[in-house]
Amino acid sequence: MNLPEGTNTGAPCRELLDGTYIVDLHTFIDERGDLAELYRTEWFDEHVIQINYTRNKAGVMRGAHFHLRRNEHVIIASGQAVFGIHDARPGSPTHGKSAMLNLSADKLQMIYIPAGVVHSIYSKTESLMLVGQTAYYARGDEFDCHYNDPALGFSWPVTDTSRLTMSDRDRTAGKLSQVKSLIPNWQPASRKQPKSIVPASV
Repeated sequence: MNLPEGTNTGAPCRELLDGTYIVDLHTFIDERGDLAELYRTEWFDEHVIQINYTRNKAGVMRGAHFHLRRNEHVIIASGQAVFGIHDARPGSPTHGKSAMLNLSADKLQMIYIPAGVVHSIYSKTESLMLVGQTAYYARGDEFDCHYNDPALGFSWPVTDTSRLTMSDRDRTAGKLSQVKSLIPNWQPASRKQPKSIVPASV
């Protein structure tokens, strides 16, 4: 299976699903090491108020999850991972569509995931994931469905799913159809269009 690397040819930002973006993060390299800007409020005109750090062992599957109120900015800071995203927002121009991405810390990128977009991550190697949130974590804002539900349209590069490491919550999650009615209708006014992604010089 050949998944797209997520690299944006000729542009620093590419729309995957409506209002869902992958953003190239420029890395400055010199004899000391390297430096990258991971987030600027001006890029998306919204505030990240919580940042989470998650280290995944190789073979870990997280999700599938979606949120009603918070948007997320996800970066793989080390290792390699595969992301699946699915637009379950009624009325969205890309409702029912899915995308999968191969992400690696060798090329820093951010995935911007708006509320209502279902997402799941498979860690191909040990990986470190940074997640910025536009609202504080609340279990009542997070809903689950099974990562392998055919309705999601995800194709994972895994031959033996019985060997995946998962939480009981994710392993026993039900179908998307059981929670889909909870997702509010897509509203054009809620669509975030990134501004120019221009890193500062160093």
